[in-house]
Amino acid sequence: MTFLVVKRPPAWRLVAVALLTGLTVGVAVGPWASWQPATQTTLQPLRSVPVADKRVALTFDISWGSDIPMRIVTILRQEQLRCTFFLSGPWSWSYPEVVGRLAADGHEIASHGYAHINMSQASRETILEQLDKAHTILVELTGQSPKYLRPPNGDYNDRVVATALERGYTTVLWSLDSHDWLDPGVDYIVNRVVQKATPGDIILLHASDSASQTPEALPRIIAGLRAQGFKLQTLSELLQPPTQPGP
Repeated sequence: MTFLVVKRPPAWRLVAVALLTGLTVGVAVGPWASWQPATQTTLQPLRSVPVADKRVALTFDISWGSDIPMRIVTILRQEQLRCTFFLSGPWSWSYPEVVGRLAADGHEIASHGYAHINMSQASRETILEQLDKAHTILVELTGQSPKYLRPPNGDYNDRVVATALERGYTTVLWSLDSHDWLDPGVDYIVNRVVQKATPGDIILLHASDSASQTPEALPRIIAGLRAQGFKLQTLSELLQPPTQPGP
């Protein structure tokens, strides 16, 4: 397999160079994001989105196994719901049929990097290599070109955020952690998400085999959020202004 080097858009290149040299610049993460001053020591990933209505994004990380991922896919198809999935490169290469199913069902594909390492400890060159290897795999398997990165373990520093920008990636974490990765009990997971959700939240869930309670919790989470009037969207949809009703 040959790994491609992703060409960086000129606008992203200018921002990344400014960030790496310590200049103060404005960083926008979407159409509704306000410009915020950033310096070499204050770069922040996207954690939530300012919205004027009740919308949230359900996002899933996958880096292990095939049983739980397929169960999650089945539930989301039954719920007629599309979400954003952050996929690790090696896992995707090992389970192309699952990745293909995610893409075929209309889910948004994002990157969880390649090796499951703390990127903040890596050099810029290593970070670029990790991004490019995962990107090549995800494009080959899905036909989608990912534009969001969730670093493994949620670990980042300014170098990670700025280097991701060089490749056209927005670094994304979350504003509400379901704690499903701890297997704390289905009721706990459901209550944590449903009771704590606020408009614009990026909600962290896992679809790896290690998160054994997520499939049972997910339908109740979806029902509970919808009962409160929340619209569940992909990350890209959450970053767009709400659709205006027709005349």
